[in-house]
Amino acid sequence: MQKTSVYHRLRAMYSAKMSHKVICGCSAIFAYLFVSLFFRMYPTTLASVENFADGVNHNDCACRHENVVYDFCYRLPTNLSIKGRRFDCKYIALLQNLKLLSNQSTVDFQNHYMPAPRFVTAMSENHYKEGLTLIANIRKFWKTEWITVYDLGLDNKSAANVQSKCFVDLRKFPFELYPDYVAKLKEYRWKPILIAMTLKEFGAVWYMDASVRWFKDDRDVFYKEVTCSRSGLLERSNKTSSSKHCAKSSYLIVGPTIHSTYATTHFGLYNYLPTNTEELKKNYCYAATFAFAVRTADTVELMKWDVLCALEKDCMAPPGAQLKCSFKKDKHRKYANCHRYDQSVINILLANLYDHNPEGYVVKTSAIKFHRWAAKNISEDNFKCD
Repeated sequence: MQKTSVYHRLRAMYSAKMSHKVICGCSAIFAYLFVSLFFRMYPTTLASVENFADGVNHNDCACRHENVVYDFCYRLPTNLSIKGRRFDCKYIALLQNLKLLSNQSTVDFQNHYMPAPRFVTAMSENHYKEGLTLIANIRKFWKTEWITVYDLGLDNKSAANVQSKCFVDLRKFPFELYPDYVAKLKEYRWKPILIAMTLKEFGAVWYMDASVRWFKDDRDVFYKEVTCSRSGLLERSNKTSSSKHCAKSSYLIVGPTIHSTYATTHFGLYNYLPTNTEELKKNYCYAATFAFAVRTADTVELMKWDVLCALEKDCMAPPGAQLKCSFKKDKHRKYANCHRYDQSVINILLANLYDHNPEGYVVKTSAIKFHRWAAKNISEDNFKCD
C-alpha cells in the first residue's frame, strides 16, 4: 500500500501545482511527465494493490468482434462486482474459432441426449511409453472405442507407431495457431485449448493425461452425475442454462492431491481470476490429469475463462511461477512457493462456480488412478481391437 500512498501524494502535488496561478508552463510539463513516468514504472504493483483490495477497477471490460461486444473480465460468480483484469481482446478470434463466445451448439440435457464421449489424450516424446500404456489400458476395457491422441512432440518413429494402432486417431497439436509460449509444455496452456477443441468436435470427452489408468468401467457414474439421473440431487437455484436442474457440474474431475489449491497457486493468477483465498485453503486441490466434460452452456462459459487464461501470457503462468514446491508442515494454509498452472486455474474456476464445495464438481471413484510409469511387458496383443 506504500506505493499507492506515494501515487496519491504525487497526484495531489500535481493537482495543486496546476491550480496555482504562478506555476510556470515548464513546471507543469515536468510534473505531468514525472507522474506519467511513475505509472510506467509501477503498473503491476498498483494493479495488484487494487485487485486485492477491491477487484481491478477497469472502466471497460468490453471486447468487440463482428459487431458484438463481449465481457473479457472474469467476475466472481458470488459477487459480480469483483472482477479481474481484462483479458487481451486480440484473443477473441481464437475463442470464436473454438465456439466459446456463445451458447450455440451446446448440449441441453432437457432436450438432448448425451453425445458419445471421445477418449482424448496427448503425449510428447518423454511420455510416449506412458501414453502407449494408457492406450493398452483403454483397450483392456473398450476394444473399439476411438481414441484421439494429440502429438505434442513425438518423433517420427513414435508417431508412426501410435498411428498404427487400431481405432487411434493421431493429430498434431496446432501450436502454430497460438502464441509461441503455448508450446512451453510444462506450462500446460495447451491442455484447456485441447479440451475446448475436442469438445467443439465431439460434444463430450474423456480427457486423460498419459498417466491415467482405468481399473473398471465406471462411466455410468459420470453419465448419471451430469445428466442428473441419480436420485437425491438438489436443484441449485443459482444455476442457469443447461445444468439448472443439476447438482453436478458438466465438467467433472477426480483425485484429490495432498495440498490445497492455495498452497500451489502463484499470487499473480488472482489478478485475472479473483477468488476467496481463505476458502481455497480449506479444501484439497484436485488433479487436472483427468476430466469428463460435456459441452453444455455452463462448460462453454467455464472453458472461455480457462482458455483465455491459457492464452494470456501472465495468467496461467505468472512471472516467477515454478513447478517445484517447498511444502511447509501445513500443506493447506501455507503457500509452497510453487504453481500448478492449468490445475490451479481449473480448480479456482470450479471452486468459484460451486461456492468452494467440491461436491459440485468432483466424482469419488476407485475406477481411475494415476500412475506415472510405463508398462515394461507391453506387447501388440495389448492393443488388439477384436
